[in-house]
Amino acid sequence: MEIESVAARALKGRLLSKKAQGVLLSLFADDLEDPLIVLPVSTALLSEAAAVARHYSLRASDALHLASALRAKQASVTEIVFVASDKELVEASKAAEFTVLVACNT
Repeated sequence: MEIESVAARALKGRLLSKKAQGVLLSLFADDLEDPLIVLPVSTALLSEAAAVARHYSLRASDALHLASALRAKQASVTEIVFVASDKELVEASKAAEFTVLVACNT
């Protein structure tokens, strides 16, 4: 999961202490108990991801991540926080008007 990767990179880069990493992952685990929006990978979503890849010049997996978040954002009544550690994906998600949790130097 992206949050695990972000937390590990933040710890490695000394952006988080071991204790802060534990708190972050614990809070995330608590959030998983809330209802999740599960999006199947469909032809339509892949098409949207291709458009996102072209628009933001993203790698395929990053484009799928952002396209899924954009779909979830449309279906959600609460704010979605985008989590990423890849510089290009962080920039694209900010351009798409997400609140972003970052664990990299951008």
